Amino acid sequence: MVKLTVCFWVLLVVGLGVGEAQEAQWMAVLVNGKKVGYYKKTRVANADSVVTTELMTYEIDAGTDKVELLSVSETVETALGKLIRFRKESVQKDLKRRVLGHVVGDTLHVAGVVNDQKSLKMLDWYDDVQMVEGRRLQALKHGLKPGTKYHARKFMVDFMAIVEVSVEVHEPVDVQLIDRVERLTETRERLQMHGQTLNSISYRNDQMRPMK
Repeated sequence: MVKLTVCFWVLLVVGLGVGEAQEAQWMAVLVNGKKVGYYKKTRVANADSVVTTELMTYEIDAGTDKVELLSVSETVETALGKLIRFRKESVQKDLKRRVLGHVVGDTLHVAGVVNDQKSLKMLDWYDDVQMVEGRRLQALKHGLKPGTKYHARKFMVDFMAIVEVSVEVHEPVDVQLIDRVERLTETRERLQMHGQTLNSISYRNDQMRPMK
């Protein structure tokens, strides 16, 4: 079984101007303990919106072939975590994909391009559906007390679907990062989508930042 891990590297927080702040986090992408790429997340907050940019790139040897991915996304939300618009572009081998979406009332308008094939969709949108900033604010609200449980609805761009997410906070544990061992709180998520269940585990520090 191939184990894909994203592990904390470095964090940078800077001021941009009145009412603005930028936070950048780099994380290494590991497969079975070997670094194969990196992930960078940048969050820029101002008075009326939050822009989150995520970049991931990796290269994995798969026998006689290689699996390569470059993915860049930008999500713009209100200061309260409500989606305004998003953009995601990815390249994997011969497949190039670009998706743009924006919310108008209770409708999400989505324009997509896969190689040269274009598509337009309109999806029902709900006020409680979250993306990046919305999930961050919800995590801050509930905190990291062991035993805490809560639910959310998250929009996943890759699947063009709203998924049900169950979150459960576990006890702090010692976690091996790239250059040190750190005591972090284990958080488990269970995603329900199309009758299937996907499980993930993350480890957060006292500032609620995922470190692994």
